[in-house]
Amino acid sequence: MKKLLTICFLTLFCLTGFGTKYSFEQQVDLLYEVIPDANAAKFKKELKSFIYELREFDSQAATKRVKKIYTLTKKKYLQNYYLYAFFPELNSDNHFNCVTGTALFAIIFDQLNIPYSIVEVPQHVYLVAYPESYKIGIESTSEKNGVYVWTEHTKLEAVSYLVNIGKVSQQEVKLKGIDVIITEYFYTNEELDFDGIVGLQLINRSLYLSDRKKHKEALACLKRARQFYQGPTLDLIEGSTLAELIASTELDNIDMIDYLTRYYAICGEKSEKQRALNNFGFIVNDALITRRDLVFVDSSEVLVKLNLDENSQKLFQASIEKTKAIWHHNRGKYDESLAAAETSYALNPLDKSVEDLLATCIINSIGKFQFAEELVGEQVLEYATKYPFLHESPRFLNFEIGLYAVLAGEYFSESDFENGEKYLRLMESLLTNPEADLDEISDFIADAYSEYSTYLYRKGKYTEALKWIDTAIGFEPDAVIHQLRKENIIAKL
Repeated sequence: MKKLLTICFLTLFCLTGFGTKYSFEQQVDLLYEVIPDANAAKFKKELKSFIYELREFDSQAATKRVKKIYTLTKKKYLQNYYLYAFFPELNSDNHFNCVTGTALFAIIFDQLNIPYSIVEVPQHVYLVAYPESYKIGIESTSEKNGVYVWTEHTKLEAVSYLVNIGKVSQQEVKLKGIDVIITEYFYTNEELDFDGIVGLQLINRSLYLSDRKKHKEALACLKRARQFYQGPTLDLIEGSTLAELIASTELDNIDMIDYLTRYYAICGEKSEKQRALNNFGFIVNDALITRRDLVFVDSSEVLVKLNLDENSQKLFQASIEKTKAIWHHNRGKYDESLAAAETSYALNPLDKSVEDLLATCIINSIGKFQFAEELVGEQVLEYATKYPFLHESPRFLNFEIGLYAVLAGEYFSESDFENGEKYLRLMESLLTNPEADLDEISDFIADAYSEYSTYLYRKGKYTEALKWIDTAIGFEPDAVIHQLRKENIIAKL
């Protein structure tokens, strides 16, 4: 074991505790945060007095000095090993584990100006005094289970989470066992500073609370731990906690949005992220469309900005805007519906469902005008150019063909050949699109060709007029007006 430790010492870069950014009082207060109602005043006074007594060894050689400090500290504070120990219990119950014991030595060494590094290995953490020279190992306990105080309950929660997000399979769990999976995914070899010890203790506290099904309090510990300790282990533990909260929270509780967005932020699996985003969309849709809870939606937008990075915010805001588009559409506010749909598409152009929504919104927004109203045709053409996917929507395609047909016919009837031809050609360019249902709009197409034929008839171009009236009859053979126009043309030939 000593040989293994020596190898670890030689290969790890040392982050010394000497010159820590915290004062003695701040260090103790940070470690006492783990139990909010614990009072650190008495312990500070006692520990400060104890450290003062240890200064009598300042002049001794490094190895002898550290040995004396270790022996006296162990005798005074580290007598009752307890797996589920937290720093305030050093004073109240005389309980300790490797995390709290290492934290105690870190504070003492900082006060005595002894440099150190803190090493985290699977299931254990310990301290090295004089890491650049003497490399004196300080084991607060021989027990190896002080890092992450798992119980069978929290192990099951964590492994279930790994299975749900696709990190491991059920078969792998059966073959390896839960304990091996926990070791593989939740333990690491790291070099820590004092912040790391604070973070580890908060993570331990979160597991302690999760075991008691106090997942909300556990999440608060993890949020605080993230200010001191970073890494994939913390993400996995927080993901497991959030998964439990999501499963137990009602959909109309705004906390659900907080949990989902935080879950999305730390979940590395693409499929799991998409599932979280889809769930978010469902919940916001239920809030606005079903319950008309505008406050819930507004609060959701705030949490999206609070919990997610800029790129992720776009995806979630796009989901909100899509719901708003449906909301406005259902209430007949077609312009607002279109604006929301366009915003949603701009934020997340990969969401195919918004494409169909945009088609509907554009039709309803423009449909409130008369077809012949000035610039309506240009407006539709602009949308079709801006969003090429609209030509994959049968409904929009038929709307566009019908509109161009009506405009072409009206311009020809007014002898405006330039605009009439323009919209006739636009109409014809869409007739071969396989998504078009020409039977549904055949009368509009026939009228366009019939008006074109009549325009040519007025110009004395009877042969051409006959060609186009026959085309009109091909689309609408039972229309009496087209037959009468054909008879008039033939009479002129």
